[in-house]
Amino acid sequence: WPIWGIIKYVPIIFIIITSVFTTIYISSDYNNNLNKEKEKIEKDYIDFNKDMIQSHINRISEYINNKNLLTNDFLKEDIKHQVYTAHNMMTSIYNEFKDTRTKEEITLIIKTALKNIKFNKGRGYYFIYDLDGVGVFHPVKTEREGINLFNAKDINGTYIIQESINIAKSEKQEGYQIWMFDKPNGLLKEYEKIGFIKKFEPYNWFIGVGEYVEDFENEIKNEVVQYIKDLGYKDAGYVFLIDKKGDFLLTKTEFTNVRDMDKKNSFIEPFNDFINSENKYTFLEYKLLDDSKKYSGKISYLKKIEKYDWVIGTGFNLDNLNSKIEEKQIALEKDHDKRIYSIFIVAIAMTALFLLLSIFISKLLKKKFLEYKENL
Repeated sequence: WPIWGIIKYVPIIFIIITSVFTTIYISSDYNNNLNKEKEKIEKDYIDFNKDMIQSHINRISEYINNKNLLTNDFLKEDIKHQVYTAHNMMTSIYNEFKDTRTKEEITLIIKTALKNIKFNKGRGYYFIYDLDGVGVFHPVKTEREGINLFNAKDINGTYIIQESINIAKSEKQEGYQIWMFDKPNGLLKEYEKIGFIKKFEPYNWFIGVGEYVEDFENEIKNEVVQYIKDLGYKDAGYVFLIDKKGDFLLTKTEFTNVRDMDKKNSFIEPFNDFINSENKYTFLEYKLLDDSKKYSGKISYLKKIEKYDWVIGTGFNLDNLNSKIEEKQIALEKDHDKRIYSIFIVAIAMTALFLLLSIFISKLLKKKFLEYKENL
């Protein structure tokens, strides 16, 4: 009888052992796959978001560069246009009164016509000198009128009026000029100006217009900040601007300076290293206090805007990465459960099949054995 038991139960035992080992293998394979998937999700998520924030900041950087190029050209064209407008007005006045009024009378008419004309948000005004360097008209610094300023210099040692005269005496009788000059109602500090000079032939004068480069750049900066502020960004993200002092020019946080961000210096130290380096851009990974007063991981892309001594950047939270991994883990667990269930069903079916088969074979062998025994 033992042989019938062996024949009857060995297939069942074999199926059970096979199922157990298969389950162990699948569980081990599941754990390996889960770890690999976690690593892949983390790498893909970080790489994808790094590309996203880098592209976003590079587009803004390109906008700023193009804005500077276009606006510098616009500034030069604008001050040139202002001079041409005034020059045409002066020419019209001269032609109208040259035969009926004296030079002094025409000069007064011209000065009266130009006196109240302001542009560039009130910063722009006209000035007139003769080719000997004597001031004819200056609505902001009237004390310069009637004074010979041929030898006047700015803080860089540039003879301002002499350069203007040279431009007026040139073949084109007009051109651009750069000099340093103090601001109206301001301190004695001088600031860079860019101007346009054009000769007024009838009286051997030149008329000019200048714009403070700093004031113009501040105007452009304000436009850029407003442009960035109006930009929408994915997942409620935002772009931040930091100046050379570490002050936030634009942020959606409560911080006013990078020193306010954290006490662990996880951002400040690498930020300062970046500022003091030759690198033009970098990625920073750091911890930041969130709204719940807990430290959460973040990766930001920072780029220097050297013309303005700015750093522009944006980032993404690593908390989202954990939720992505959890989602994938749940999907893998469901797949794992399905595979275990399938193995269980197959194992039961095969066990039943082999059980029936083993019973049939054992009965057949028993019958053959008994017949053989009777024949003996």
